[in-house]
Amino acid sequence: MMEKAKATQAILDVHENTRYYDDAAQADAVALFWDGNSPFLKMFRQLECNAIIELAVGKGRHVPMYMDRASNIVLVDALGQNIAACRALLGEAPKFRYYVNNGVDLSELADGSYDSLFSYDAVVHFEMLDVWSYLKETARVLAPGGRALYHHSNYSEHPTHVWTQNPHNRNFMSNAIFEHLADRAGLVVLDQAPIHWGHVEYLDGLTLLEKPAA
Repeated sequence: MMEKAKATQAILDVHENTRYYDDAAQADAVALFWDGNSPFLKMFRQLECNAIIELAVGKGRHVPMYMDRASNIVLVDALGQNIAACRALLGEAPKFRYYVNNGVDLSELADGSYDSLFSYDAVVHFEMLDVWSYLKETARVLAPGGRALYHHSNYSEHPTHVWTQNPHNRNFMSNAIFEHLADRAGLVVLDQAPIHWGHVEYLDGLTLLEKPAA
């Protein structure tokens, strides 16, 4: 049995010491999310994107795809080296805020202050308890009517496995479990789709959420 804090730190340690972020920034990898036929882009277009949070931003590979639409962008990552890379890439324009968080919450962000939040190719690796924490935080920081888009794991076999034992390093989760957690956090599922990844059918999920209007 692995303690929650140790499991979370182990995920960060692996990502800190690999080429994961450099490989993910290659043009073909980014195109998976932003190609015109992508389900990711279809759901992303349903976000307002004026005041937006990108959770687990990595080295900022997705930011150029939406930054012209936004006036307030918070880039969040638990690895300081990633936030430093984002700062070097994007500079100090007033619209950007750089935030090294603790890997489990968004405690430095104000309640009800954002219309959008999203995360691509990161939450698929997260511990379920951390996903639950982030969903509660999502409900807190979104304004009423705000929306969030999560790319997450849909791999529900082997609940005691360490994430690196699973296909494409997916952690334990399913679309149904994600919807349950979102509901308990006070969020409504507007759309949800299973996603093929790396030739594995329905390995991932993509879920569009909304915080109900007051």
